[in-house]
Amino acid sequence: MDCWLFLTPVFVVFLLTGYAGAPIVSEMHGIFARICLKSDSCASTLKIPRMLCSTRTRHVCSKTKRAVVIEGSHKMGCMIVVLATLISIREVLSLPRVRLVPKIHGIWPCPAHLNHFTEIYNYSIGLDENGMERLNVDGKIHRKIITVTKFAITMHRCRGGVSAGNCEYFSNWNWERGCCAIIATRGVPWTPIVDSISPTFQCPMDQYEYSLRNTTFNFDQISAVLQTISVENWIWDFKFQIWNEKRELVVCANVVGDLRRVKVKT
Repeated sequence: MDCWLFLTPVFVVFLLTGYAGAPIVSEMHGIFARICLKSDSCASTLKIPRMLCSTRTRHVCSKTKRAVVIEGSHKMGCMIVVLATLISIREVLSLPRVRLVPKIHGIWPCPAHLNHFTEIYNYSIGLDENGMERLNVDGKIHRKIITVTKFAITMHRCRGGVSAGNCEYFSNWNWERGCCAIIATRGVPWTPIVDSISPTFQCPMDQYEYSLRNTTFNFDQISAVLQTISVENWIWDFKFQIWNEKRELVVCANVVGDLRRVKVKT
């Protein structure tokens, strides 16, 4: 079987899953350059049985062009291509990738004039293994929520600080139907926040004391949406609001921070 019949689906899979072909090709180039001048080295470098490195196969490495000309049996050439491809894929997957991460400035209840029932009496900011900031919050909701009649996330972006003169409206996500199910939906930007709530979020919310531990947005999904928008030079103000069955604004809080793209190991 022609080795390219094997390699084609490999490349297609990695292109479809978001890995660029250029790093793989570049890594393959380096691996081919490391393939040795004689068969004994071939066996030790690729960790394959020495008998597979046919004496009919001749490797010529060019130090100037970092290229390798492989002559010999088609079977041996195909095997080396396949092995080099698999090794390159493994090494590319281990490379750092760019992620959108937050620098959290703080979390506060909304101003009192909005007539909400949210109290935040303690919060702290920690770091995970990738250096991404995580938020810990303790607070109280002074109204029970039998069902959610409205759920909204409003975003403003600011220059230099959060104040009326420095900020502008950016976007709003607003739901008024099926809100309990929407809040609990899996795989959305706020899923990590909901997962971190204790007691567990569910309708009705009949407790008063709540805490969040090691919480954050799903910034990979936000990055996918905002990949063509410059987000690094702004301070972002996220406002979370939840209304109960009496149309009372029960939950209202602002999370403020800036966003950065950094290389992380995953």
